[in-house]
Amino acid sequence: MRFSYWSMALSFFLPLSVLANEDPLAELLPRLAAAEQAREQRRQGRTTLATTVWEELDDEGKTKSRLESLERSEWREGKRTATVVRATQDGQDVTGKVREQRAKEEKDRAESKEKQFQLDYLPFSPREQGRYRFEVKGPDARRPHLLRIAFAPRDGKSPDGLVGEALVDGSRGELLRISTRPTQLPKLAEKVDITLEFDAPGTQGRELSRILATGEGGVLFIKRRVRSTTTFSYAP
Repeated sequence: MRFSYWSMALSFFLPLSVLANEDPLAELLPRLAAAEQAREQRRQGRTTLATTVWEELDDEGKTKSRLESLERSEWREGKRTATVVRATQDGQDVTGKVREQRAKEEKDRAESKEKQFQLDYLPFSPREQGRYRFEVKGPDARRPHLLRIAFAPRDGKSPDGLVGEALVDGSRGELLRISTRPTQLPKLAEKVDITLEFDAPGTQGRELSRILATGEGGVLFIKRRVRSTTTFSYAP
């Protein structure tokens, strides 16, 4: 979604120096911003394919309905355009219906005056970092060479902000995982949790590989529980 790396010797000792530094974020945040900027630059002019499995769950967490879709996205001049290639719901083709629904959502979003959260530019991005405050929470329990960094909007509950925690490889200045939720929930939603995983290593840095999301909400006695898994692949 480039950057100057430290020398190999400094990179080797970075996990120790980061933990010892009184303000490790002073060194780490610019490196994370550079890595995010490079990832954002790489996606320009490149095709991304997103395969999503969306499930509605019953009270026991079992699948009631399953929607699968394939979406093709392209970035031009910092803006993303997306096309639904195909979609099926419980085995039935619903490509046309999903395309209509996405078009309506895009129109409503464009006409809405309310700010909404988005995942195209993350809190560590150069264009977003200034809006957020960050705090080192310490090393990861299972992998102590990795750091946990909490983030939240500086101005409190920004309507289009995110709050959560990131797992960071300090030696490389790269994101490995972000666990987050919107500061302001979408309409009718009572709970939304999102995890972004960066498990697709490339020659120029890690890429977003998967987004996991769960949500709950509804009106009165009509409640819905949903979960989705989106996996990404990249074309040159």
